Amino acid sequence: MTESKRPYISVVLERDLLKKANYQCTYISPINGRRCNQRKGLELEHMQPFAKGGSSEPENLTVLCKGHNNFRAIEEYGVQKMQLFLKGCG
Repeated sequence: MTESKRPYISVVLERDLLKKANYQCTYISPINGRRCNQRKGLELEHMQPFAKGGSSEPENLTVLCKGHNNFRAIEEYGVQKMQLFLKGCG
């Protein structure tokens, strides 16, 4: 069984995406429409997950704080699957 590797995301692309996001999490609450104001622990996130065929092209990447990245993963894959990966996060 061959495991597919994520394509390399260059430092330049990461820096450009962070700059475009104004070095802030891009998550917008569906409840109040407010954008998360977190500026620490930012991570690149595939909007369509790589594991589900999403690309690592700039238009499929966004910037999320660790908490919202974890939240999106739980939404996408469910708590049961993500428990293994999120153990120790907090």
